[in-house]
Amino acid sequence: MKKLPFSITTRADSPYFYVRFRNEQTGEFMTWLSTKERDYNRAVRKAWDIYNNEAEQINRLSFYDSIKKAQYTKEDVQKFLEDFIRKGFLSSYILNDGGILSSSAFKWFIDFWNPETSVYLHEKKRKGYVVHKKHVENSQGFIKNHWTEILNGKKLGEINRFDIQKQFNRLDNMKLNGNTKNHILRAVLTPLKWAYNNELLTKDISHGWIMYKSEYKKRTILSMEEAIKLFSVQWDNQLARLASLVAMCTGMRCGEIQALTENDLGDECIFVRHSYNTKEGLKCTKNGESRTVYVPFPFVMEQLRYYAMVNIHKNGCKYIFASNTPDKPLGQKVLLKNLRRALNKINMDEAEVKNITFHAWRHFYATYMSDKINPKTLQKQTGHKTAAILEHYANHETKEEAVTITNAQKKVFGILIETAQQ
Repeated sequence: MKKLPFSITTRADSPYFYVRFRNEQTGEFMTWLSTKERDYNRAVRKAWDIYNNEAEQINRLSFYDSIKKAQYTKEDVQKFLEDFIRKGFLSSYILNDGGILSSSAFKWFIDFWNPETSVYLHEKKRKGYVVHKKHVENSQGFIKNHWTEILNGKKLGEINRFDIQKQFNRLDNMKLNGNTKNHILRAVLTPLKWAYNNELLTKDISHGWIMYKSEYKKRTILSMEEAIKLFSVQWDNQLARLASLVAMCTGMRCGEIQALTENDLGDECIFVRHSYNTKEGLKCTKNGESRTVYVPFPFVMEQLRYYAMVNIHKNGCKYIFASNTPDKPLGQKVLLKNLRRALNKINMDEAEVKNITFHAWRHFYATYMSDKINPKTLQKQTGHKTAAILEHYANHETKEEAVTITNAQKKVFGILIETAQQ
């Protein structure tokens, strides 16, 4: 006699008959289902109705039954879960295997920006990229100050797009400029992108966000007439005056000027190889690349060589712009203070003086040189990075470019240098 494809019985805790169907793949019975019938014959008819008319339900039960009784490896489970993510049933998952996804999200993001342990930062260094200490410290600070509440108690594998959206909602109501908001977001989005690219995360939740509009405060720069007056008055500190003069006619950054030594001086040029800040001391330039800056003004080069020769510190780095402290150049605050004192001497409005920064010389240089030489040549002098990648030959300056640059400098800044010499 052929076996029934199901079995029917009652249960002590229910007045209804229950049916369980045979799993055609394994030959074993599956989970009990209630027929909602109290009479045996009616329950049998209900079981046959289900068997004949609800094959999809039985197949689903058979599938569930096979799943429940199967023996899985970690890899099997991962394949199932990844399929659920692809089909939209899950946004993330965490395996209880002690892996990286089960680690504290907050700690993982902080460690990601730790120069001592970060694989990401070591990769950047190996590839020749520069990630400055200030950027690393700021990223850790953004996580501690802006992400703690969102990440608190969560595992890395639990972080999803809803968490990122919470941060956007939070930042929408904060009076911060767009650049700062973007830095706060990237302190977490950058690690998430790296984790996805290295197959630590199965989904790239860092992708597809519309970031805040970048907002740059417009720099106040001097007019050419004001600059001429500025170098006509007596400065309290001659080194600070020379620093402003160099910045004015070369567009060099303040840290690059602070880092100058005698070894960086050429015949009519400066070799910009380093920068300086109080946190890291002497370091590479902002973009990690050296460049040659032309100075076709003998007076400026002679002044630089003179202060290199009379450096009060015989040992150490022998900075041209030496301070009273060995191995430290004049600080940016000293350079700015003396610049503003000189501006006061030409009777500039006090409110306008406060808007002038030492970095304004870089904008002064770029503004007055921009219509004299092409942007690519100017970019090589200032060391600005752009999104476009120049062809290999563009990294080598030609003699024609050098002539173009020096002629433009003489035309633009010649009268200023003559004023400074008097």
